[in-house]
Amino acid sequence: MTLFSSLSEHYIVRYNENLTMVTIRNYTEDIPDYLAGRREVLLEHRSRYTCQLVVSG
Repeated sequence: MTLFSSLSEHYIVRYNENLTMVTIRNYTEDIPDYLAGRREVLLEHRSRYTCQLVVSG
């Protein structure tokens, strides 16, 4: 039994396919936009030294 099927017995499970997580250390403000390109940014987290993006595609 897979994790997905096991969880599906008790929960409504939703997931996305074709996502990419991009992590940038010591970034400048223009780098995240450049790396995301025309892809949709689904999640973004920025700290002082690190930026993480989850993008479609």
